[in-house]
Amino acid sequence: ITDNWQLEMTGLFFANRNYEEAIKYLEACVRTKIPSSSPYLQLAVIYRNYGMLEEELNTLKLGISNVE
Repeated sequence: ITDNWQLEMTGLFFANRNYEEAIKYLEACVRTKIPSSSPYLQLAVIYRNYGMLEEELNTLKLGISNVE
């Protein structure tokens, strides 16, 4: 799976508010350290909406360290 494909799928799920599916693709993007702030920010927003504040904070910290 290419990085662009993952980002496109994430965008579709995020836009349609299918957050459970978006989380799967966003977490895959984060694991592969895609050099874009978008997946980190979107995943943090979803985590916040679900009250997963520790995961939100960890995702933002990871994004800061991986995106220049």
